[in-house]
Amino acid sequence: MSERITYFSNNDLSLWYYLPRVESILRNFENNVILSDINEVIELYHTTLFIDNGIFADSWTESDVNEFKQKSIAIKGVVCKHFNQFTGLEVPEIYDQLDYNYQTTFWEIISKYKLWDLIDNDLLAKILNENENVIYQVLHYKGIVEHYNVVLTQYFKSHPKTAEILLSAFIEKDMSNNQNSIYYIPQTLTFADKERIIDNYIDAADPNPNYLNLILQITSKDRSNLKVSPKIKIKAQKVATKISDEFFKEKNTGIKYGISVQISQEKGIPPVKIEMSKSSLLLEYVYSEEYILSCSGIKHLENFLHLFGFLQKHALISFVFHSHGATSFFDYLGIRAKNEFPSDNLNFHLGFQTAIMQTAAYMQTLANKGIYLEDYISEFYNKVLLSEYGYKGLNLNIPGRNLSWLEKVRMIIPEIESVVRQYNLYVLEGDIDPNVFVLTDAIKITDCNSLIPKKYIYLTDSTEQAPNILCRVMKDCFSNQSWLTHVESNKDKKYDSLYKLLQKENIVYNNYENYQKQEIDWLIDNQYLQKGSDGVLDFVNLKQMNMLHDLYKCDVCMYWNYDADTRIILDDYINKGYLYFENTLLSHQEQDLYSYVFNNERFSNALAYRNKYLHGTPPINVNPHKVYVISIMMLICLLFKIKHDLQVSFELKQCRNKLSTGN
Repeated sequence: MSERITYFSNNDLSLWYYLPRVESILRNFENNVILSDINEVIELYHTTLFIDNGIFADSWTESDVNEFKQKSIAIKGVVCKHFNQFTGLEVPEIYDQLDYNYQTTFWEIISKYKLWDLIDNDLLAKILNENENVIYQVLHYKGIVEHYNVVLTQYFKSHPKTAEILLSAFIEKDMSNNQNSIYYIPQTLTFADKERIIDNYIDAADPNPNYLNLILQITSKDRSNLKVSPKIKIKAQKVATKISDEFFKEKNTGIKYGISVQISQEKGIPPVKIEMSKSSLLLEYVYSEEYILSCSGIKHLENFLHLFGFLQKHALISFVFHSHGATSFFDYLGIRAKNEFPSDNLNFHLGFQTAIMQTAAYMQTLANKGIYLEDYISEFYNKVLLSEYGYKGLNLNIPGRNLSWLEKVRMIIPEIESVVRQYNLYVLEGDIDPNVFVLTDAIKITDCNSLIPKKYIYLTDSTEQAPNILCRVMKDCFSNQSWLTHVESNKDKKYDSLYKLLQKENIVYNNYENYQKQEIDWLIDNQYLQKGSDGVLDFVNLKQMNMLHDLYKCDVCMYWNYDADTRIILDDYINKGYLYFENTLLSHQEQDLYSYVFNNERFSNALAYRNKYLHGTPPINVNPHKVYVISIMMLICLLFKIKHDLQVSFELKQCRNKLSTGN
């Protein structure tokens, strides 16, 4: 890490590392200071950002803070004075002297203090053409883009690589959530200009396949900023495919990983064996055909729960995407569009494909013996839910065995939508009257309500204006990027979070470095950590931390899954605005999964099977057999979700009845 002070954001962990140097500079600053190094000038500017953003050391007194605020004002005057002493001819040489971290700050100062006389249009054009990194730096500042609009527009038109900037500004998802990821685009750049730049980029010698993929993600939602014709999209797809084919043809070595699902005819083996292949990174799931065929009736459907684990803790679908289920290497390797579902995330991809293979293998194993899994799905919905919970839905019409895969797909998807619509009516009305059902409006799968009050709990977003304390707690305690996970005295033992470290090891407060103690002290002051008489750190309330870990790991938790003490904590967080709840059948992550599979409302890269198969000619390059298997898989999960919703609602009613009768 650079010794020179750099302010990145209020959420950056380096803040506490730099604070001692910030204090030293502020205490020793004098108005008549003479500076010869441009990097010293910009470092002074960065110290003012700490003060402006309220980053103060706990040891500072009120007198210190007031003194440093006054010195911060004086420093800004020194910085401006120093910049005003430059001449335009000196700027290229001065820029070359800048530390890498300070190059963008140079332009920030130009924009903030409107030092336009320092750089005219010709000089900026010269700097841009001599250093290809400058364009990425100046576009972060609206004032610069507005003042040098003509120069920047001409630069875009003459440099096809600026297509990457257009795609980053309008299409790419911001993974960093900071100021330096924002680009301002010259207003005089027309839609035709932008399309021509993108077209020229595709024709360039070395287009980046990640950005070619972003071109494919441009949708009607982006028309206010960027438009490309279908021909350009097809062209981008062909070039991306060519690059990919050449890459794997030339570099066919590397790490191979994947999954395998097998139904074994070997007698006497357990229902499931899961093991890693000795020859490759292949995770093998081996299921016993003998066990599967020994099951009967609804037990076949229950195997998707107990054998395959389709639902896990909190009755959440196990193969949804989790924001913290990413691997640090694979998930950030590429570039993602703003409205793109992260289908290439390693954990999601393996989980989703495993579920598809499990469903297909199970259906085929039964079909080989003349057993139709769909019959049990129909029985589960039409009879089991009625007998166990009094839920009387309309008959679930399963596709006939002799229909083509295409016909089955076109029949099953409307049935899935009908199930959702029926259950939503049941939640609202208490029963499903066929006459009322006919008159109800269609609803999206993602919009179905729940019988359970205060069902799913979510973390409220944290902003600089309204910081959420839990975001900081979770980052400190559960993230594998947290500095608090690394302790010199324990460096030989690897833990991926403070949460696991403190439960396995006795970690003494004084074993942490001073820059780490700042955050440890914050956790102690806010009563998440405690320090024993021997200095050993521990969590104040492990139940609380277990609940927060669930929330971090799954992006959601279910309120009624916790005991009364933990629910009191949840209620307190909700009242403070740190958490909020929703009463829906599906969690946000499950909603995203169903939207990704069935429609393109949320995601530019959605599978959108409903839209593709129920409206006109089906897609040429999609196997309807696979689509049907996926649809059955999603229907099974939906029925499990309904059953769980009914079950929890029933149990809550029983509890209320006991309380009201005093039993």
